[in-house]
Amino acid sequence: MLNLNAIREQDKLRQQLAQATADYLAAGGTIDQPADITAGLTPAHWRDHSDTGIPGASKTEITRQELALADRIRAYAAIGMSTRMIRSKTGLNTTTLRKIAKRHRIALPSGKGREAA
Repeated sequence: MLNLNAIREQDKLRQQLAQATADYLAAGGTIDQPADITAGLTPAHWRDHSDTGIPGASKTEITRQELALADRIRAYAAIGMSTRMIRSKTGLNTTTLRKIAKRHRIALPSGKGREAA
């Protein structure tokens, strides 16, 4: 079940973090990426391609819209939504959803072994 309150709360926290980061940088602070972080612990946008961090990004331009869509897909998958529900919420077909999930390393539910509603 989709919990919109939890999603809204996380959005508020993301906005607060973004504002705190902007304030820190405006005050002269710097943020360095640690060199010894393994790929499994870093955000997907830090990996592979130095500019966007997305596999295959050098071949195609990744838009801000796709990054925002990937964040939505990741959030839906994290709260346990089925692939069908994710497709319904995002308006994507199965192939496009799978391609975006693969590019952004999002684990989608398999759809097998569903529980009875």
